Amino acid sequence: MSPSEPEIRALLADPGEALRLWYAQYLAAEEDPDLILAGGGRPSPGQLAEFFDRWLDSSRDRLRIVLCERLRYARLGERSKQVGEVALVGLVATLLTDVAAELVIDPLSTAAVLVVRRRLDTLCPPDAVAPTP
Repeated sequence: MSPSEPEIRALLADPGEALRLWYAQYLAAEEDPDLILAGGGRPSPGQLAEFFDRWLDSSRDRLRIVLCERLRYARLGERSKQVGEVALVGLVATLLTDVAAELVIDPLSTAAVLVVRRRLDTLCPPDAVAPTP
């Protein structure tokens, strides 16, 4: 099921909530000891961002295949990246659905965090995309 525009807009408007949703799904399924706070407290927004970045680094190779190659993100112009945030989140979430179980993620919140924090820019730089034959 594709995410709805209101769901996407809500996550784009509240990036902290997108991070919290991503973390809740990841923590519930994985319980990675590196991403659990000692004492069981709630992570701060900064800690959530750090956890997401660690996860992104560990998942980088798989995400590049799923997103950079299929989406051809690096070839999108700056204007289409910003004007089409809702569409971009929807597309990224759809692509992530194929690997959600493997990567232990919620596709929608992960897509929103990738777009809002501009992680697609670093994940899919222009030189990371192989030229089309």
